[in-house]
Amino acid sequence: MAERENKKRRGRRAYLEDFHKTATGEYVYEGEVHHFRPGRLTWKQAMLRLWVCTGVMIAGVVAAGVVPAAGPRNTVYVVLPYALSLVAVVALTWLMARLTAGGEHLRDYVYKATGAQFTPRGVFVMVCAALSAAGQLVHLLLGGAGDRLAGSLAFVALEGAVFAAALVWWRLARTLNW
Repeated sequence: MAERENKKRRGRRAYLEDFHKTATGEYVYEGEVHHFRPGRLTWKQAMLRLWVCTGVMIAGVVAAGVVPAAGPRNTVYVVLPYALSLVAVVALTWLMARLTAGGEHLRDYVYKATGAQFTPRGVFVMVCAALSAAGQLVHLLLGGAGDRLAGSLAFVALEGAVFAAALVWWRLARTLNW
């Protein structure tokens, strides 16, 4: 039994090794903590700007989904990147919620799930939005838009706005110091 207790956890639940039970029965975190180091922006300023960019991404991807455009209704090379764009924005929003809830002092396992994921998630949103807009443009060039030209152009513009907001978010997130 003692052998099992001394064994280190690996995988998803490895962070549980950093919690230890006190004499009163409470669990206390004794692992590494990453502290936000203000640079040109304070914590509140950085979070506000990141959340504004995240809000633009959410609004843009949702609005692009309801615009009556020709491509997203029946073309796989527009639908698939759009669906990935939607999933990417949801994942980025979850990252932001977890980061905000963690505050300026993040436990190591929260930092690894948020701060360390800034670059891949920001790039993933940019790539998906760019592919979605490009797919719609290809659809316009190959098949036309029929009576949905305005909606198709609005779709491209909205995905372009998602891309731009993701680019600003990513550039700002890279400047944060932990």
